[in-house]
Amino acid sequence: EVNLASRLESLNKDFQTELILSESTYSRLPKEARLEFYDLGETKVKGKEKTVKIYGFSSHAQVS
Repeated sequence: EVNLASRLESLNKDFQTELILSESTYSRLPKEARLEFYDLGETKVKGKEKTVKIYGFSSHAQVS
């Protein structure tokens, strides 16, 4: 969904990430690619009634 993608993109500065994915998109990634992302929890985005679970990527992140 374009609106959701735009809203998530605007959160990158707040989370200091390069890319944020919704759970829906994250779940479609191959398992190997999921290892590059980390759980950012849930957030409320404008235009959505429910919170959205999000995952972040940063080339500078230390993922454990």
